[in-house]
Amino acid sequence: MLEGGKTILRMGRFELRMRHLLVIGVLSLAFTTAFIMRSYPSKYGFYLNEFDPYFDYRATKYIVDHGLNAYFNWHDTMSWYPEGRNVPATSQSGLHIVAAFLYKIFGAGTSLLDFTILLPVVLGSLTTIVVFALVRTLGGTTAGMFSALLFAFSPAIIQRGNLGWFKSEPLGLFFGLLGVYLLLSALKHKEVKYAILKAIAGGFVLGLANASWGGVQYFSIPISIFFIALPFFRKDTTIPVYVAIAFTVITILTAGAFPRPGISFVFGLAGLALMGGTTFLIMAHFVKKLSEPRKAIRNTLFLLIAFFALGVGFIAVGAYHHSSFRYLNAVNPFLSTQNQLVASVAEHFTPTLVDYFTNYSILLMFAGLGAWIAFKRRNDMSVFALILGLTGIYV
Repeated sequence: MLEGGKTILRMGRFELRMRHLLVIGVLSLAFTTAFIMRSYPSKYGFYLNEFDPYFDYRATKYIVDHGLNAYFNWHDTMSWYPEGRNVPATSQSGLHIVAAFLYKIFGAGTSLLDFTILLPVVLGSLTTIVVFALVRTLGGTTAGMFSALLFAFSPAIIQRGNLGWFKSEPLGLFFGLLGVYLLLSALKHKEVKYAILKAIAGGFVLGLANASWGGVQYFSIPISIFFIALPFFRKDTTIPVYVAIAFTVITILTAGAFPRPGISFVFGLAGLALMGGTTFLIMAHFVKKLSEPRKAIRNTLFLLIAFFALGVGFIAVGAYHHSSFRYLNAVNPFLSTQNQLVASVAEHFTPTLVDYFTNYSILLMFAGLGAWIAFKRRNDMSVFALILGLTGIYV
């Protein structure tokens, strides 16, 4: 749809075409619209929104005033009476550290309070650009532009990322989507060295995202399933093997370096899913390489069955770090009846059909068409889009 176009400006090898101006215009519209809609609460005043942001602001201020070393040794006696609270081990440290770091660079004389009030709006607006880049990698420039606009107008995203919402979601979503984009971009590279560099960057960003928001653990599900599916849809898996190893190792090292999630991520279902998917991809690569061409898929399928049986047994014996009940409840909504404390929290409530229609409306009508197109194309990017869509709707 956007191929070609009239050349407006030429400087050496660079050509500015009409289609480039269209993309710039749409992205500018998405960014400014997202910024304005998320800034709407300013009509009521310039305040932090909700309760948790006040603690996150206090923790960020502690880093700004006392430094990182003091923060990682901070036992707060002004909360969780009478024992107090080990702040880095019981909170989203990634949010506090990144916010303090950004304030040092971009604070420009403003107060930290004003900076943290505005930060969610800026992050939400910038995420529209990341969404464009991600979907452009999956389905082309036109799809990327539509997705950026849809993200800018999404009621659920606006609700959890407006002015004063200095909590984990805006930063975690920004880093999580950026990490996935870098992973997919690495897989499309033909040169191993550039692919590995992008995979390392993506792993670092996703690890930081996991330290900023617990919900980012969701991304481990589609990524691990994608690693398992790759040998069935891609003939040459040499670059994917290098990318998966670099991405998984850096993600686990980065997330594990923080007190939270720390070791619970490495040996939890999210970390084990990434390691399991990567291990399967490596083994499938060698199975296909050593098998006769006509038996390669069959042998890979046998390997998948063996891996599935091993995974079921591993989970059955409980040989892993158990996830928080709130995350298990997202996977299996029927568990909510077992813990009334979790069920009493509004954000843990299982979405109804009304919620889906309210948030997605007409997009649900195109979901089936999109799935059919993904099945028809059968390339790695369309497969990932299908996996992301199906798991996203469920979770």
